[in-house]
Amino acid sequence: MSDDSTLQFVQRLFVAAARRKLPDDLAEVLMVGLAAYQRGEFKTLDDAFGIRSHGMKSVCYQVKIRERDRLLKQIAELICIDSNKWERAKRLSETIKQFESRILPRLRKKENPKANIPQWQVLLYKCFELDVKVPSSGKGLLNIL
Repeated sequence: MSDDSTLQFVQRLFVAAARRKLPDDLAEVLMVGLAAYQRGEFKTLDDAFGIRSHGMKSVCYQVKIRERDRLLKQIAELICIDSNKWERAKRLSETIKQFESRILPRLRKKENPKANIPQWQVLLYKCFELDVKVPSSGKGLLNIL
């Protein structure tokens, strides 16, 4: 718990408590991490919040990765009904590549990009809004699914 990201996380929590206003990204870290801890997915709160030893990614980054993975699993469920895991990963890979090259640039130009598009596109748009890499290889997606 001595790395810089942990210290920054704790400092930001202290400032938020003093101001009585919690920034959205910290609130999300706390809500997602605590819920995962309560479900028994992690043995400690440090693990649930992603507070790890030196050299690890920041807490907020880890939460974004978990959220991205959750969204990708939802998308796979929507577009790949009754497929095995590998077929789902391949189909999702093709979908992400097409979305990123054709649909995403147009959506980013719209004032309300999530209006009037299918649910799987809304979820995929949210993945890209997280500002973390969205994997597009079948193998990378297979590891997530």
